[in-house]
Amino acid sequence: VSCGSGCVISFITRELSSLVPLTFATDLNADACRACTRTAGANQVKIEAIETTYFSGLRLKSSVDLVICNPPYVPTDEIYSASAQHFGNNIL
Repeated sequence: VSCGSGCVISFITRELSSLVPLTFATDLNADACRACTRTAGANQVKIEAIETTYFSGLRLKSSVDLVICNPPYVPTDEIYSASAQHFGNNIL
């Protein structure tokens, strides 16, 4: 969730490659999704980067074993707006 450049998810995917058959990454930002895909390729791992809010763009039919959140480092109005829509106005 919030894949950013893809460094964190690429590292984890590579380290768990013998255990993890499929890895998804999500981000609100299309540039972040593209960066994640490039980072994964450079690290020889396959990650499906999807432009969506958290899990709303995914239709998961089976269980998820691990969820990693990579929160934004620099808050923006776009992030606050999306968070407010998703969680209501109870955000910091």
